[in-house]
Amino acid sequence: MRGLPLILAICLAEVLYLTPLASFSALIPGFIGEWGLTNTEAGWISGAFYLGYMVTVPVLTALTDRHDARLMLLAGCFLSAVAAAGFAYFAGGFWSALAWRTLGGIGLAAAYMPGLRALNDRNDSAVPTRGMVLYTASYSLGVGISFLLAGEIDAAFGWQTAFYAAAIGPALALLLMLAVLRPKKPAGGGSGKLFDFGPVFANRAAFGYILGYTGHCHELMAMRAWIVAFMAFAATQAGDQPTISATIIAAIITVIGVPSSILGNELSLRFGRRKVVIGILTVSALLSCVVGVTVGVSYWLVVVVVLLYAVTVTADSGSLTAGTVTSALPHQQGAAMAVHSTLGIGVSFIGPLIVGIVLDVAGGGTLAWTLAFISMGVGALLGGWAVARLVPR
Repeated sequence: MRGLPLILAICLAEVLYLTPLASFSALIPGFIGEWGLTNTEAGWISGAFYLGYMVTVPVLTALTDRHDARLMLLAGCFLSAVAAAGFAYFAGGFWSALAWRTLGGIGLAAAYMPGLRALNDRNDSAVPTRGMVLYTASYSLGVGISFLLAGEIDAAFGWQTAFYAAAIGPALALLLMLAVLRPKKPAGGGSGKLFDFGPVFANRAAFGYILGYTGHCHELMAMRAWIVAFMAFAATQAGDQPTISATIIAAIITVIGVPSSILGNELSLRFGRRKVVIGILTVSALLSCVVGVTVGVSYWLVVVVVLLYAVTVTADSGSLTAGTVTSALPHQQGAAMAVHSTLGIGVSFIGPLIVGIVLDVAGGGTLAWTLAFISMGVGALLGGWAVARLVPR
């Protein structure tokens, strides 16, 4: 299989292996009640997923400069399935949940960026960045489906069944990639020095996009971790009660990231990646400050503002990743993606944790949520500043 069918197959596998990702975030209100968690503890469990990712992704992604990324992708699908099923069977409180979500993050580390590398090494398109952006945009689709499945299955059968069901996705992704991907040496012939990250930090353009991606991920992952809890809170503060569950709204908000990310990359190709990325990050930071203050006015006003925010918070995702990859030399792409993912998605464990701390310290009311969303936007603002300072005009 080659060309667009291969790209679509890898993107489908990505959607499947992401089904466990939002399972805990979608059910935070229930876990807080059932296990007696504080907001800070819930933030730790949400963030542990990305902590596991951060600790292991430098090694696992850098290895794709030397070995076929297909092997990492298959291992990541397997670990993701085990982690979701293990959570369903063993988790019963803070520490056990923390451990199984951390393992899930390790599974994502083995699958996500190595999956992108597997695609890049096999992508013969005339405009390769479009394949990259389709892959990164599919991340939002996978997370949106994860929110939807978790919420609907939990409502019907309970959270354990929701996690067991989530484990099926990565298992199917493993079978799909075994059937579709054939062994292939990495681009550059695997001749680069292993774990040589120095040239990545020295590459101003690549490192600028990496720092921009870090700020973007801080904002995005914090928003996705807490959006269900926020919508549930907003519903209690307004007179016009919702007719759609918070998890369905969260799924819609997340899936918006698919066309948003693709559109953002097309704008980058037309008007310049640096200019577009800085603009998106700045507007997103401003919108984050607006979200919290809409609470109590109207629930549906909150929904509209959050939908707008969902567009800006994801529009730069594919452009930032494509900027990093295209700025790196072929034999350093694995190292570049390792740093990109470590500082980006990996450091994202801080975002959900900060939101939990802010909510506990500020009392969990409307002001607390306003401050929580401002803390998300700070990441985007700093990311835009880094791109403006480091990426050449």
